[in-house]
Amino acid sequence: VSTQSTGMEELKKDKARVEKEKETMQKAKEQVEKEKETMQKAKEQVEKEKQVAVEAKEQVDKEKAALEKEKETLQKEKETLQKAKETLEKEKETAVKAKEQLEKEKETLGKDQQVSQEAAVAALEKEKETLQKAKETLEKEKETAVKAKEQLEKEKETLGKDQQVSQEAAVAALEKEKETLQ
Repeated sequence: VSTQSTGMEELKKDKARVEKEKETMQKAKEQVEKEKETMQKAKEQVEKEKQVAVEAKEQVDKEKAALEKEKETLQKEKETLQKAKETLEKEKETAVKAKEQLEKEKETLGKDQQVSQEAAVAALEKEKETLQKAKETLEKEKETAVKAKEQLEKEKETLGKDQQVSQEAAVAALEKEKETLQ
């Protein structure tokens, strides 16, 4: 009887041990599932971050392109102002020559009474016209500079706060050119 009883005890113990191992296995399985889920979430997070990085790069590229365009515009405006300056210099030279011519004609008038007073007045009128044309050219160049400044203001708004500092420097350079021109 005692041998049978002992056998029953062993069987119960084995059964309990098997149940415990089953439980442990189940818990391990659940743990693995949780870890799989965590890994999946981490993977999704990495994908999201990749996407954000790609978008950020695209934004930076856009801003770079905008800056490059602005740089080109500024260069063109600079060239325009330089041409205006050169034109003005030529007009000044023309005016100086006209004045010298007038001085010569005045001398000639002093020496030779055949040269009429009207010719001297006409030369003076011509000089006045030349100076007027130079003044008009300068006004046109000033308008061009103002338009360039307005264009830059628009681009400055488009570029936003990040680009404000470089934009202000560019406008300051343009203002300086304008002052030089005046």
